[in-house]
Amino acid sequence: SAGGKIHLLAIASFIMLILAVYTANLAAILTQYANKASVDSVGMAVKLGMNICAERKVANFLMESYGVERKNIVPDPITLGGDGQPGFYCPKCRAKERVFDQMRRAHDNPSWY
Repeated sequence: SAGGKIHLLAIASFIMLILAVYTANLAAILTQYANKASVDSVGMAVKLGMNICAERKVANFLMESYGVERKNIVPDPITLGGDGQPGFYCPKCRAKERVFDQMRRAHDNPSWY
């Protein structure tokens, strides 16, 4: 009958809604730990030997204050008009956006920058 079909459609919709909510909550729980930052301080980044991409003045501060080696500071790319020194200096560019451009664990190949 028509009423039975509507009732069945309502029950099926309710079950699909419950499954969607369950799946979304399960995905949120499982990815909660994956989003946790693995580095929470400059000291930890230095200890892990990670490369740091920063403006020249920040790079100089890190080298003086935290003992970061020059090789762990991403150099200013010569191909983009830089001087190849640790940290970038670009008075005419959006420096805050360049910080995240080329973060890598190793920067042995200067053509990447």
